[in-house]
Amino acid sequence: MQLNLCASSKNVALITVYVGTSELWDNLYSILLVVCEYGALRLVNGTTNLEGRVEICINETWGTVCDGLWSTFDATVACRQLGYSPIGALPLYNAAFGAGTGTIWIDDLLCNNRESRLIDCPNGGIGMIDFCNGHNDDASLRCLEGKAHSSEN
Repeated sequence: MQLNLCASSKNVALITVYVGTSELWDNLYSILLVVCEYGALRLVNGTTNLEGRVEICINETWGTVCDGLWSTFDATVACRQLGYSPIGALPLYNAAFGAGTGTIWIDDLLCNNRESRLIDCPNGGIGMIDFCNGHNDDASLRCLEGKAHSSEN
């Protein structure tokens, strides 16, 4: 097995893994990894990279966001943070892309659409989950295609 780091940026790395022997590579796998640094986001289980269950990194551990008070403002901030156009961000509810596992980090988000990161939005407190129905209430979203800072018309 050989592990090559093909591309990276501050929060994303594309890892290519070759599985095989000698000069002949039997299989090639590329995995897009989002580096887990405080406040980083990723979308999980979507059919494209523009949608999925919202997961946030806290204390070097990925966890979910509860959809209690989850709104268009919250989804807009999340899409912007992920580098997508914030216009038309669609919040989705009730674990629309499947229930997560592990810690539910944030509940009761109250973004005002001026924040650059979801972690900067007022919320009920990290790990302070009150009326969330477990992972059945994991927040999801769908972003529009296109980058947030594109200069194209």
